[in-house]
Amino acid sequence: MIVLACVLGLRIDDIKNLRFSNFNWGETEVSVVQHKTHNPLTLPIPDAVDWAVIDYINSGRPSYYESDRVFLKHMPSFDPIEKNNHMQRLSSTT
Repeated sequence: MIVLACVLGLRIDDIKNLRFSNFNWGETEVSVVQHKTHNPLTLPIPDAVDWAVIDYINSGRPSYYESDRVFLKHMPSFDPIEKNNHMQRLSSTT
């Protein structure tokens, strides 16, 4: 998540809402409709982002939970990360 924020400049709400369908691995692009502005955005996926997301999917993401969201909570109930989880505070303190 940090790599997506730092390298691509995506907002935390956009990262939390990423779905596998947002990634076009063949074209090395990620496309989202921005949460804050509601504007569509397509960005190239640099190698650092590519490998970080693939590593998370293969090694960090709970594999036994069926969800189309890329990022999930790592504690039971392994749901998608909620809107009111206060992650915005983490990014605003730096």
